[in-house]
Amino acid sequence: MRVLLVNHFPLEGSGSGIYTKNIAKRLIERGHEVEAIVVDKYKNRGNGFPVKTIINYDFPCFTTHPHSNNQFYHLTNDEMDNYLETFIKTIDKEVNSFEPDIIHCQHIWVAPFAASKTELPYIITAHGTDIKGFKKDKRYHQIAIKAAEGAEKIITISKYIHDSVKKHFPVKEEKLRMILNGFDENIFHPKNLNKKNV
Repeated sequence: MRVLLVNHFPLEGSGSGIYTKNIAKRLIERGHEVEAIVVDKYKNRGNGFPVKTIINYDFPCFTTHPHSNNQFYHLTNDEMDNYLETFIKTIDKEVNSFEPDIIHCQHIWVAPFAASKTELPYIITAHGTDIKGFKKDKRYHQIAIKAAEGAEKIITISKYIHDSVKKHFPVKEEKLRMILNGFDENIFHPKNLNKKNV
């Protein structure tokens, strides 16, 4: 299967970026072909899979990021339109060249709305900061709602986020799938320690 991963942020410095990179690695280990589209102010470094980087000097975030001080809520309407148009064009170009079977977008936000303009099925992972953004800036409501409505599935990474998606988006329960974030057992594992000494 060919999977196009799309994120509003770099593969480093944010939870959804690390999540995207780890999903890509695991999909590749299972024999799938993967490409990614990310936003960063630096050209993307090698990750073991092709990454198309949308270079944006001070890219917008929901909260903060080590590579940017900008936020979605500070964008003018023209900047918002430009950001959306950039995603639509970039996803369209990658769909035509990579020919993915499915698109997996991070956040119920601009990227899945752009993915909805293709004829391909797409899924979304809701990470929580997208819900904060939805509550903070009403200008994004129609974009986010249309993105959620058109998705094949929406993955939620916690019970709280699952309930928040149900509360804020008009989607049926069967469209939602809670999958808790995993961890790498090679990095995070219990040490054999004497509890009393600790």
